[in-house]
Amino acid sequence: MIAKYLVGKRVGFIKQPEIGSYKVGGAYADYMVTDYKSCIPIPEDFNFDQSASFFVNPLTAVCMVERVKTLNSKCCIVTAAASQIGGMIIKLLLRNGITPIMTVRREE
Repeated sequence: MIAKYLVGKRVGFIKQPEIGSYKVGGAYADYMVTDYKSCIPIPEDFNFDQSASFFVNPLTAVCMVERVKTLNSKCCIVTAAASQIGGMIIKLLLRNGITPIMTVRREE
């Protein structure tokens, strides 16, 4: 039922390596094949830049912090700490009791 809801909608997705006999290749395309469970609807008022970071940045931040936790690290260097994803990573590190060591390119 959810799959039908996504037909004709703008979606973000997580690329799948293979689906049945389809070899989907890369994700840099106008169209591709993926499973409906790997899609999330993108609000119509989001432009392409907003859409590109809608769930990729948060998912990347979560996965990175999970890796740091797996390594039992007490601290983690966060480059580009002033960026949006840097801020997400810092918040997640602090929530998990891991000390962030932050670097930025500019003083402002």
